[in-house]
Amino acid sequence: MIQDIAIEQLDIHPQNVRKVYTDIDELAESIKARGVMQNLTVVPNPDKKDHYLVVIGNRRLTAARKAGLKTMPCSVVEMTEKEQISTMLLENMQRSDLSVSEQAQGFQLMLDLGETETTIAEKTGFSRSTVRHRLNLAKLDQETLTRREENKDFQLTLTDLYELEKVQDIKKRNEILKTAVSSREIAWKAKQAVKEEKIKKNAQIVFEILEEKGVKAAPKRAKEERWTGKWKEITNIDLSQWEDQTKIDLQDTKDQLYYYQYYDRIYVVKKVIQKEREKTEQEKKTEKIKENKRKITEILKRMRRERNDFIKELVSGKITIPKEVDVKETGWKIMINRITDGGSVAHMNAVYGFYGIENAYEAKEEEKERIEKDKEFALKYFAENPLYNPVKI
Repeated sequence: MIQDIAIEQLDIHPQNVRKVYTDIDELAESIKARGVMQNLTVVPNPDKKDHYLVVIGNRRLTAARKAGLKTMPCSVVEMTEKEQISTMLLENMQRSDLSVSEQAQGFQLMLDLGETETTIAEKTGFSRSTVRHRLNLAKLDQETLTRREENKDFQLTLTDLYELEKVQDIKKRNEILKTAVSSREIAWKAKQAVKEEKIKKNAQIVFEILEEKGVKAAPKRAKEERWTGKWKEITNIDLSQWEDQTKIDLQDTKDQLYYYQYYDRIYVVKKVIQKEREKTEQEKKTEKIKENKRKITEILKRMRRERNDFIKELVSGKITIPKEVDVKETGWKIMINRITDGGSVAHMNAVYGFYGIENAYEAKEEEKERIEKDKEFALKYFAENPLYNPVKI
């Protein structure tokens, strides 16, 4: 039954796939001149009393409002929500001015209502491949996709969007769609992402195959030492090109093999047992000198410890000295010999050590004065007694 209904009682259907209406001004002028040539199909609005939802004719309703009409001829029908959505989708899918994102959302709604790719293709007249492509686009962030479509400078093309479909990770797809500065960059970034996904997938497969063959993950240093000759390459696998997911030639070797990934390749290597090079005479001589120096240093350290221990025990009274032995004089006889041999810092430390001072540079002024006074006395004493031969140590 056809009846005129006031425009303020007619509402755009919230499930209508068409979000943007084109050529509204032209249609409004036509309605002003000729009136509404075709009635709207509406259903009662369950959320508003005496209001109706437009199932067919939402574009005409928008133009009629612009034209200033007060009423519109409507066919009031009873439909389930599923029937309403299905009717709107089929009516809109047959229009050529739907955007790609609107088509994608429409096909997704039909799929949600129980349709299949095949039945959607049959009912809308699109090919199955087109339906499949649109359903893939429906997985993208629709707000971003719509902005890209509306931006003429972006020049979004279906060809570039088809490249984006090849990216398996939906989050990655949306990231590319959001960050690309042009449609061509979408395609370029999509190809890079597909390559990275392939490398990651192949790497996991190769790792499993190698480990089944007894190949172990290489220590971190193997990658760092790859040009030093310490590791020999057995084979390498280009993960971006690898298609044969069963065969990996490891050669016939009894050596333990290791693997590591370096960018888009996996390398299989083994350790190189390096023979020790025979040293030259000069190298042997240098090593001998170093070893002798080390031994002398150890001897000097041990002598110093023993000397310090001796002085401490002497001072503390743990060592008993015969009364007839002048310890101070005897000690100076020994140390004067050291001083006259060179007077090095080591020798001076030995002199100060006799007084219980480990480091000559750390001695107090009064200690230094006392030691210098004793030293002058000893030098004078031995100068006046040239027949005395200092004790050698």
